[in-house]
Formats: sequence, structure tokens, C-alpha cells
Amino acid sequence: MMGRNPRHRNRMLEAVFMDREMEERVLVFAPTGREAAPVCEILAHAGLASLHCQDFRDLCREIRAGAGAAVLAEEALFPYNVKALLEVLNQQGSWSDLPLIVLTGRSPESRPTLQPLRRSTLLERPVGVATLISACQTALGARRLQYEVRDLLDGKAEADRSKAQFMTLLGHELRNPLAALQNAGSVLTELISGATGATGATGANGTNNATRFAQDDDKDLALRQCQVIDRQTRHLRNLVDDLLGMLASDRITVRETASEVGAARPNHAPRADLRILVVEDNPDGRESLRDLLEIWGYQVGLAENGPEGLAQALASPYNVALIDIGLPGFDGNEVARRIRSRLNGHTPCLIAMTGYGQPEDEGRARQAGFDTFLVKPVDPAALARLLAEVCDSVARPAGTAEKLSRPAGDALRPASTA
Repeated sequence: MMGRNPRHRNRMLEAVFMDREMEERVLVFAPTGREAAPVCEILAHAGLASLHCQDFRDLCREIRAGAGAAVLAEEALFPYNVKALLEVLNQQGSWSDLPLIVLTGRSPESRPTLQPLRRSTLLERPVGVATLISACQTALGARRLQYEVRDLLDGKAEADRSKAQFMTLLGHELRNPLAALQNAGSVLTELISGATGATGATGANGTNNATRFAQDDDKDLALRQCQVIDRQTRHLRNLVDDLLGMLASDRITVRETASEVGAARPNHAPRADLRILVVEDNPDGRESLRDLLEIWGYQVGLAENGPEGLAQALASPYNVALIDIGLPGFDGNEVARRIRSRLNGHTPCLIAMTGYGQPEDEGRARQAGFDTFLVKPVDPAALARLLAEVCDSVARPAGTAEKLSRPAGDALRPASTA
């Protein structure tokens, strides 16, 4: 690319060299040009770039633009000028401590206005040429060390940003298969244990599957496979925790021991008329979650992208919408915003289910209008409790569903662990 665009490359190189020249220059400011001009001439003969600042505003402006050091005449340092100078210097980065060389006529103890600049180098007039050049060279050397610190800090900040982006993407990519795997294990557990009959589910598919599994001679073998899925899910979850350990807010809490297969079964009788919309682009995650919700007795609608999810939510009344954030078309946050704006006060309980688990991700989801924020893989038992609260709220006065879902969502947020 650079070889095919030499003009662009040259402009970039010119900008870099210009920045370096500005960072190496010595700013010179005196009340009159009679003293500033000789100083600039001396520095030029020594091979040091300098700039004569015409007034104090010019000096402050050039400091902001970049400078290696500044030579100042004490006569220009009135109290209000010193205050303004300190404000400009304090606006620079924590790495910066611009070297100041002050040309004085008397002892610094007799100049109270110079006390705030006590870290400056004071040269008493008359100043020899060699002394002035040496002081400026020393100041520029100190400034170069500051630039090295700045570059190290910038490099570390960029590395931290890249690392955070990588870990966020890694977490998302690992959480999606985790969610599908966990849902599948929960479905098998429900079927094998006969959960459909226990919870009063009326779905024909769930009843037939349960009957078939209950009559299967290999029921024990299938149960052992469920336990394998459960163990591997926990293993993968622990792997995610280890990889994301540096991001404490993104930790996942293991919810039960390996012997508690089937603990996700809801302990309430779901309302058969409660309608749930699942908006998820991962096919395994979408279909396995549908199977689990139908086994629990809920009516489920599916959508695989943002526009389709919005269309379904607007076309048919749902009590709950479980929405992934990273959707094609437009993301889950946009789906939530549009549902809120189009349905006004008749919005279903909006639940974000996502592999992006950083605090800023939750903040954006809350601002978009989500009632609850869940990080994949979602604990089925916790999801069952949340849906039970929504069931209870359906029979309550309008407006109470959202109040119930918010505390539940806070409780469902994966705990931060050290």
C-alpha cells in the first residue's frame, strides 16, 4: 500500500519530522527582542533550533504545540504570567516536565514570583555563551528522556487496549458454544428425568420425547452422557475464567457441583400462555434454548437477526424477549431501542443474553432499554427463576413486570471473583 501511494507516505514522513523538530526546539521569550534575538542567534550557531516568541500568549501556544525547552527573561515573569504558564504546563501529560531556563539579574531569593518555578534552571546575567549552550543542551537531553517515557506509556496503553479487545472477543467466541452446550445438557436432563410431567408442560414435542426417553433401555447410558456434557461445560467455563482472569468483572461463577445434573429444572408451573421471543444468530444456541423453554412449558418464537427479531416483536405480542447483542443486520441494542420506541408502554420484558460481558457492555445494554443483562452461558436455574417472576408479574397491574425483572437481572449478573 505504501509503495503504491508515495505522496501519502511522504506526507506522513514530513509530519513525523515536523513533530520531532517542534519537540526539539527551544522557545525564547523576553520583554524586548533585543535580548531574545541574540539568544536565538547563539543557539543557531550551536546547531540548536529555537523560536522567538513575540508575546506571552505566543509562548503558551507554542508550548502546547511542542517544545524541548524554554529560555525566559525574569522581567517577563509577572505573577499573572507565572500562573498562566503553570496552567499550560499542568495541562501536559504526567510524563512531561518542560525544562525552563530563567535569565535572572539577582539572587532568586529576592524574587518571590519565581518560587512557583523553583525547579527551573536559573542563570544569572551576564550569561556566557558556553554556559547558555550547555544549559540548553542539558535541558534538551532531559526532555528527550521524558519523550522516551511518554513513548513507553503510549506503547503500554496501546498494548492494553489491544489486549482488552482480544480478551473481549475471545470471551464472546467461547461463551456462544458454551451456551449451546449448556442448553443441550439441560434439555437432555429434563427429558431423561421426566421433567415435562413434573412441571405440567403441555408441549406435544416435549411429552413425546420424554416418553421415548423414559422407555429407552439405554436411559442410564444417556444420563451418563448428560453428566459428561455437564462436566465438559464446567471445564470449558473454568478455561474461560482462566483466560479472562485479568478482567475480574468478566469472571463466571460455577453454580453447582457435577453431581447436581438436573438442578436447572424450574420449581414452578409455567404459564402456558407466556410467550417468549428468542433472537439469536447462533443456530445451536437458538434451537437448544427453544427446546429447553418449550420443555418448561412456554410458547417460543425464534429470530436469527436484528431486523427479523424486531419484526416479530412488533407483529405479535410477547411477554419476554431474550435477545443476543452481536446480531447481523443490526445489533441487539438497536433491537431493544426500536422495540421501546415503537411499542411505547407495551414493551415485553427485554433480557440481553450475550457473550460480551464487560461493564461497558452492560452499560450500553441498559441505556438501550434492556431490563436485565445476562452473560452467556446463562445458568438455567437462574433463568427459570427470572421467568417465574415474569409469570407472576403478568397477573399484576401494568408496569410491575419491569420492576420485578431489574432486581432479578442484577442477581443474575455473573459475580466478580478475585
